[in-house]
Amino acid sequence: MSKIYIHYKPSSKSDGLKTKVVHWEGRSKSANDESIYILDELEKYSDEIRDRYLEAIDKIPTLKLNKKSLFEHFKITNSFNLWWSTKVSEKCMFSQGYKEKVDCLKLLALDNYMSYKNIVDFKVKTSNKLLERALIQIANKHGLNHEIDSEKADYLRAQKIKIKNILCRSKSIFSLLKYLWTRRMLLGIGSSKWRSLKTDLIIFSYFTNPIKTSLARIYSNRFLGNLPEKLHINRISVGWLYLYDLGDHTLCPREASDFIRKANNCYKETHVVHVLIESFIDVRVLLKSIESWFSLKGLNCKEINLGDGESDLHLIWPYIKPELSFAAINTHALRMIINYFAIEEALGSDNNRSLGLYLYEGEVNEYLLLQAWSRKMANKIVAYPHSSIRYWDLRYHVSNYLLESNNMSHRPQADGICISGNLIRQSIRNSAMYYATKYDVETTRYEHLKYLSDDIIKSKEDNILIVADYDNNVTNRMVSIVLESLRLTNKKFIPKLLPHPGGNIQSYDLQIDIAPRDINLLKAFQKYSVIIISHSTTAVVEALISKVNLIVCLDSSMPNMCPLRQDDGINFICNAEQLAARLNNISTIQSKINIHKNNYQNFFTVSEGKEMWIKMVKNLTSTK
Repeated sequence: MSKIYIHYKPSSKSDGLKTKVVHWEGRSKSANDESIYILDELEKYSDEIRDRYLEAIDKIPTLKLNKKSLFEHFKITNSFNLWWSTKVSEKCMFSQGYKEKVDCLKLLALDNYMSYKNIVDFKVKTSNKLLERALIQIANKHGLNHEIDSEKADYLRAQKIKIKNILCRSKSIFSLLKYLWTRRMLLGIGSSKWRSLKTDLIIFSYFTNPIKTSLARIYSNRFLGNLPEKLHINRISVGWLYLYDLGDHTLCPREASDFIRKANNCYKETHVVHVLIESFIDVRVLLKSIESWFSLKGLNCKEINLGDGESDLHLIWPYIKPELSFAAINTHALRMIINYFAIEEALGSDNNRSLGLYLYEGEVNEYLLLQAWSRKMANKIVAYPHSSIRYWDLRYHVSNYLLESNNMSHRPQADGICISGNLIRQSIRNSAMYYATKYDVETTRYEHLKYLSDDIIKSKEDNILIVADYDNNVTNRMVSIVLESLRLTNKKFIPKLLPHPGGNIQSYDLQIDIAPRDINLLKAFQKYSVIIISHSTTAVVEALISKVNLIVCLDSSMPNMCPLRQDDGINFICNAEQLAARLNNISTIQSKINIHKNNYQNFFTVSEGKEMWIKMVKNLTSTK
């Protein structure tokens, strides 16, 4: 664990120096803890620090290398620029490399702390070489003496970066061959029907395990609820273009191929067609993609002019540089280029006047779709955030610098955004879609909120429901905290674990009983005395309005990702001691929960008929 010892002069007349310990990991455990926790500083000045980080990332494309902007270095065609689909641009806090992004935020929080404290010098104890280099940048900015105590130099990491640059091309080609082999049965599947069927609406979605709805030949997923049924009833023809990501939460390639084939055979009269991006990968797309990929070059980041030496970009550059140097030539870049030309091929059919709709998650493939759509399609494309937007989910957000300047014109943008309630309306204020045309629609992800009972279902016993996270590591930590807290509390609780819809948690792994799955989370929640969830799950909405005691478990190394992080009805804890204290005072927690009562319409617009959806689709398709 990295620690920073800071020496500063107190505001009193005393000439003596004081020492503060700044903890890079963890959160304050009690009000009596005099140490500084950088995550607490990050949350205290969250708006300012988030915008500083976003602005630093948003300015990267404007940097110069060999008299050209980096944006020009990522340009492939006049309509396609790879920059928008790089991991650096995406800013995802959930993918591999998220710890480096969190460190960047912490660095800005530390810089902010030093700006209002009378710091004299500081000493660092760390084994993180990237952090060491970044802290030297902060010391130079503030003109401070510093001492770096490297516990164990991480030279292996630096060597990996060099090797990765040298072998990047060959590794990417090998990964491409593996990718094509594992997905060989998906190539071309459903493409002939796609080209022959004229659709009113094209939906770009994520391929998850399909759910058969009440209409025998209509399929949906957990993101869109009964919307496919309502589109079918209103005779709106739909083309489904899926992003397929092989993993624990999806069908294997053979099962996915069987589903696409079976579903398309069922839809002979319903004017619905399902395809994957892989459906349009052929020899021509591959050759064009590989040629475009080889036209790009790795970036010599040492020669990039960062401008002002005191800029935020200088502070976080040690973390940005390794990823940026090979962002145009790595495996991810090659996959993005292939996906772009496959999407372009899909949109180049007779459906070019269809309305577009895509699930808005700020994911890199969405920017491929938007660029291909602007080139190939005549009608509008609108974004749909199907769930709440997390404050620290930086994929959705851009800086005030970008929003208030003319640079937004270069960013791929949807023509509008679907607003499914007040929670979405409020959370897009700092998003890239802030200035887009807004269309009011009903929620599809939270349509079950209408089943909320006016009365709290009283449990016969004190029991705790732990709601599993998408990440099994997060779930393991929550279970450990709960089990430890039960040894500290003076009350008796029976804990159970509710598995994630796509998870594979087993009771013997966690030494805790498994609760039965229930599609309606409200009914599941109201059977328990206490609900404990992670700070990153969107199930916080159901938990909050279910009027059950709600406790949110924070991570010791991540900012608070909760989409309702400033709500008065939320109780946050980060360790077993804090949880035990909450469990000993259940009545206090309950009084906070009661403020929400049955007002789910304050969060989302709920209607089973989806009349607003149908009206929007018909209005936008009638103008094509």
